[in-house]
Amino acid sequence: MRELMPFLALFKRHWGWMAIGLSLSLLTLVMAIGLLSLSGWFISAAAFAGLTVATAQAFNYMVPAGGVRGLSIGRTAARYGERLATHNATFKLLTELRLWLWKKLVPMSEQQLSGYKQSDLLNRLVADIDTLDHIYLRLITPMLTSLVTILLLFGFLSLFDTTAALALSGLLLALWLLLPPLFYQLGKKAGRQQVQAKRELRATSVALVSHAAEARVFGYQDDLQQAFFVADEKLRRSQKSLNRTSGLSVAGVVLMQAVAIVLVAYLAGPMVEQGAYSGAVMALLLFATLASFEAIAPVAAAFQYLSASQLAANRVNEVVANPTTQTFGEQSIDAQASLQFSQVSFAYPGQSKSVLQKLSFTLEPGKKLGLFGPSGVGKSTVLALVNRQWHAAGGTITLGGQALEAIEESKLRQHLVTVSQRVHVFNGTLRENLAIAGDFDETQLVDVLNKVGLGELVDDAQGLEQWLGEGGRSLSGGEKRRLQIARALLREAPLWLLDEPTEGLDAKTEAQILELLTNLPQNPATLWVTHNPDHKRFFDGIIELS
Repeated sequence: MRELMPFLALFKRHWGWMAIGLSLSLLTLVMAIGLLSLSGWFISAAAFAGLTVATAQAFNYMVPAGGVRGLSIGRTAARYGERLATHNATFKLLTELRLWLWKKLVPMSEQQLSGYKQSDLLNRLVADIDTLDHIYLRLITPMLTSLVTILLLFGFLSLFDTTAALALSGLLLALWLLLPPLFYQLGKKAGRQQVQAKRELRATSVALVSHAAEARVFGYQDDLQQAFFVADEKLRRSQKSLNRTSGLSVAGVVLMQAVAIVLVAYLAGPMVEQGAYSGAVMALLLFATLASFEAIAPVAAAFQYLSASQLAANRVNEVVANPTTQTFGEQSIDAQASLQFSQVSFAYPGQSKSVLQKLSFTLEPGKKLGLFGPSGVGKSTVLALVNRQWHAAGGTITLGGQALEAIEESKLRQHLVTVSQRVHVFNGTLRENLAIAGDFDETQLVDVLNKVGLGELVDDAQGLEQWLGEGGRSLSGGEKRRLQIARALLREAPLWLLDEPTEGLDAKTEAQILELLTNLPQNPATLWVTHNPDHKRFFDGIIELS
């Protein structure tokens, strides 16, 4: 249970809704037991009263009838309110947990997340967090409400028969203690298998969709589909196993319910014969026994999901507990700071060969430095080291004479503009995709789009409000790249990191973007990665990596 403690601490922020949900759940159980108990007493008492004319006329039918109707309506209303409150609390908890995990993931560098696939991180953020809702909805709520219900039931039945009340409450309490660990063990393996199967299914689904074009071209689409079907079959088997366990728990509860009814009848029968109380009271005891197992049924099912929650918690904790290798200081940066690499070496994890070996150079303010060389020699790695996505294994990188590790993170981010090879277009409008660069009016946004040759997008009927779709599906590759450059132009940072900014553009558009980037009004220092030897004329200095 130790792995669940960080999440239980987050639950405290929504204790109000959780308490309301627990209270309404308890009220629902109490009214359900009261309804069935009163109904049993009313039917039996009415039957006995109808044996003679005198007793029939003396019997008050109105009060118990009103009680039955009131409890029936109250139970329905309490159940409705309980569902609203518990699910509202659950959704708030899931939101809190996702935001908490997202805030942990966002500051992490590429180096810290290098051991995880994107589909696996997505699975932890979505499916694993979803699994954690079992803690409140299927574990905490039924366990607490059933325990309180057993105590209240004992107090109520003690008014009529202390022995029967003690026997029934003792049996219910024993089941409350024994059923959770029993069904935890029975559902442990299947619960863990279900979490793993969901992870595999999500990963294969993402691969099947995102790699569809490549898979069709290179002929491995059948392999991806087969992996998807295998993961789907694993999930179905785990669900089937959990369903069998659920069925066994229901059968066990029904069996113990029958045992409890026989036990109460055995204890109450002699009391009726001795005249200690009427047969109607005995009916009340039996119907209360029958209804009391409504509180126990969820207890048996609760703990079979605990193992899944534990595994999900472990997977989430594994990411957030990942020791950081990136540290930041509290130093600020002067706008005219120079960037200096001094004997910098770097190798990716798991690779014995270094990508960079004792690289040294200086980029002065306002100067443009080109990085050339074939693929795989570390050009993009140089930019990633400046961005603090990776940490140099040897040597030092300074900005304005200060080591990157000593600079405050927000100051460093404000000092840099990065145009990477990977362009992300958010599932939103054109305005929203530009607004991540800052707060700008419509005139500024239209102007920057015209500068990068995307003025035709604004000419659309919807203008800046046009929907770009997930991944910018309505845009071509070149348009996405120019959109990224437009975002960069909205930032007035003194140091620009450009990674193949004109890749995939036609000759005319490339010339336009080159003219734009090499004549920026603020004249920033620029570290520019490119393969094109024709670009050398634009730079003040050149580094050839091999």
